[in-house]
Amino acid sequence: MAAPLGTQRARTRARLTGETHAQARLNLHGPDGVPDAEHHEQAALEAAILSELHDAYDGAHHPLDGAVYGMTRVRPSRTSLVLHPADGLWEDVLDLLLPATDADLDDPAIAGIPGLRCRPLPKGQIVLYRPDTPASVLLQLPADDVAEARQWITEMSRDGDPVRTTATWTPAEREQLPAYEARLGDVMARSRVLRRLLAFRDLPAVSLIDTSGDVPSPDDFRQILAAGAEERPVNAARTGPVRTLGRPVDRALVLAVVGGHAANGRGRGGVGRTRTTVGLARALAARGLRVLVVDADPAGWVRVSFTGDIAEGVRVEHAVAHVKCLFDARGLRSLLCHHRIP
Repeated sequence: MAAPLGTQRARTRARLTGETHAQARLNLHGPDGVPDAEHHEQAALEAAILSELHDAYDGAHHPLDGAVYGMTRVRPSRTSLVLHPADGLWEDVLDLLLPATDADLDDPAIAGIPGLRCRPLPKGQIVLYRPDTPASVLLQLPADDVAEARQWITEMSRDGDPVRTTATWTPAEREQLPAYEARLGDVMARSRVLRRLLAFRDLPAVSLIDTSGDVPSPDDFRQILAAGAEERPVNAARTGPVRTLGRPVDRALVLAVVGGHAANGRGRGGVGRTRTTVGLARALAARGLRVLVVDADPAGWVRVSFTGDIAEGVRVEHAVAHVKCLFDARGLRSLLCHHRIP
């Protein structure tokens, strides 16, 4: 039996936002379950946050990170938005978003989002807001970061920078605001992208704002969702619009082959990781696909298994640092971002 439409939309929203299914179904709106911002001020603030995150994190994520632009989850409602920064990134995010005097910029020398202010809330949250507007965005901090973040905000109020210490807009921020919002362009379009940020977590690297200032469209999101959906028979029941879309042919598919772990934390041998990886690579290559196999085993058994018998279209790389056999996350990101198979 097909799932009820509400359940289908909750699953779709969970894939777009990184929420659990139970969280996603609490506030469903529209065909994909994600509501738009209720008023222009909210959309403008969210558009500014997306733009600042893009400047700092453009392309700097990988599926194994579980984060896109430093965020591991978003929880949108009509009147607000909750962002979950990855562990340890709260200070980078706050320092990036909050306005500050910047001597390297032309007059008025303000970096960050004009008019943005913050204050701590209970339950490990920090509210980002603009004075005299209804707009707000919440940062939900990991429990281990809460005390340090509160101390950072307290010390920030004493640093003497007027754009971070005053409770209202400064004249310089007011002067800069029109030009800043003009650069944002369609704020509703950027707000929609921020509210669906985690749709891109399975892509090796993304640039959500292109050189012309455009952002992914609703059709782009439908294509991403369709690419992750299972193939269904032509006569199968369909309860939502996503399942009727075609699958794009130009999107990279990332597969992770993992197995059980022994009590000492090291991978348990003999469970079939290498055999499965080699079989998948050969089967995909046989269908005409280009395949990059990244071996994260210090022993390098995948490369050994391919020695002298690498199928056409398959490339094998190692992602383990030489020092203490540590996992080389930086090397893996570089491989995935710049992977080309001739």
